[in-house]
Amino acid sequence: MKKYELQKLKAVEGKAKHNIDFTDETSYRTIQAYNEECKKNGLVIESDQDYPREQFIQLSKLREFDSRVDPEKGMFKQILSMVRQPVNVTENGKRITKDTLYFNGHYSGKNKANIKLGHYSFSKGWYIKPVIDFTLDNPKEPFDSKTGQKVGRSRIAGKTMEHYIFLSENKKERHKQLEDIRH
Repeated sequence: MKKYELQKLKAVEGKAKHNIDFTDETSYRTIQAYNEECKKNGLVIESDQDYPREQFIQLSKLREFDSRVDPEKGMFKQILSMVRQPVNVTENGKRITKDTLYFNGHYSGKNKANIKLGHYSFSKGWYIKPVIDFTLDNPKEPFDSKTGQKVGRSRIAGKTMEHYIFLSENKKERHKQLEDIRH
């Protein structure tokens, strides 16, 4: 792996320095899902090109903002849009429809020199999970004659959108959920 590629990958690693909890961000959850699924299937992330581009850039920029912002000067979070979306999920072997929520916004703040930093976008409520499949090297000889193992390789074949903010069916609880998100 080239030194430049390692630097780009390090841009999305580590913990937040100040006020932003990245663990709830779409971009962070997407990068984590790719890391976990690739590791589970024996794949190695070699460059930033192995991740969804938009999510990688968004997380890099949020980390940059987090390192530059001075929390004592104030950091502001503004929600620009919220979407309530019904999705089908499987619970106890049955498919049911649940309401999910995702929202978008941006952070802004000032640095130590009291200079206003730009707007840094965020999204919450969903993330992208890779679909990994196994391809045989030679379909006529799917197994290694010595070890009995399948001969082939895993690859990222697609992606799915996963939701993680499910709204309560109770109107009062749902209203409280939305108020907690706004603040």
